[in-house]
Amino acid sequence: MERFINLVEDPTVCENFLDSKDTNPSPPMWVMPLLDSTFAWNHTMHLRFTQSAQKKKKKPSKVVVGEQGPSVIRSGMWTLQGWRLVTHPGFITFPHCDCSGMCTYIIGNLGAKIWAVMRPKRVLCPDSSEQLSEILRRAITMSPEGRFSEADVATVCLEEGDIMFQPPGVLHSIYTPVPSIFNGGYFYNYETMHLTRAALSSSSEEDKNSLTNDHRPGYFRTLCRMVIAL
Repeated sequence: MERFINLVEDPTVCENFLDSKDTNPSPPMWVMPLLDSTFAWNHTMHLRFTQSAQKKKKKPSKVVVGEQGPSVIRSGMWTLQGWRLVTHPGFITFPHCDCSGMCTYIIGNLGAKIWAVMRPKRVLCPDSSEQLSEILRRAITMSPEGRFSEADVATVCLEEGDIMFQPPGVLHSIYTPVPSIFNGGYFYNYETMHLTRAALSSSSEEDKNSLTNDHRPGYFRTLCRMVIAL
């Protein structure tokens, strides 16, 4: 990090410290009622789910519920609740969706970011997850003239003190014009599960052309605990 900060004024270097961990995240007050995934973990933290061994292979294994709490929690799933973005001026994050079909909140601490939200043209309407993936990929593909001709693009400039909420599966690209520090977090919300499902169906960890720039392998456990917490 010291090297990263020392190079911030070097015009020959342009770097981005992505997903720096925020060990004590402070979501804005209006976000707190939306953090259903966090509440689900808090309400089910005392439960541990294990599979019992079956003597006959044809019989499905049973799930045993204990009161000891989980023995292991993936650190990546826990730390996604809070992170920081530390960025040199001139850095561009190319079009992508955020990880695992999650909602995102972002807060400006220092500097600015130009956030470009991309939406496929209205004339394009998928009727399957495969068509959705194809339409999203077309939306982020540049034409020979250097334009995103298959997408409508809107931009917003986020500065110090600005807060933004982004639903699951939103295509976006970011340009950082000045040295910047932003913090934010990922979460699931029951009311946006239809968007989460669409985002998960259009992008997978095994897909080399995935639309996301990150993956959280433990997301399914969080979704399961959200179901149990209902």
